[in-house]
Amino acid sequence: MTALDFIAAGVEIDARANVVFGPEGQDELIGAFRVELARRIDVMTRQFPLLRDVPVPVMRMPGVEPARFGACDCCGDTMKPYRGGMCELCQLALMRALTIAGRV
Repeated sequence: MTALDFIAAGVEIDARANVVFGPEGQDELIGAFRVELARRIDVMTRQFPLLRDVPVPVMRMPGVEPARFGACDCCGDTMKPYRGGMCELCQLALMRALTIAGRV
């Protein structure tokens, strides 16, 4: 599922605050969200440079082409047509990966 799919299903993602709110009683949906988030965090943490003073590079999931509007720069999933950058799911994953790596 994409970030748009999760949002349409009632998941609220606030990447800046590093929090997620999901509809109660939707264990399958929340489980799917956790799987997608964990997959992104795993890929992102492996892309961080080993030295802390080296900036974090632009994150990309394997096989994703460079940025274009209407698609996430990182995972390539569809976003609203006027949007560029990272989808909400990848933004949250990056914040969590940076936290795990001690970068924020």
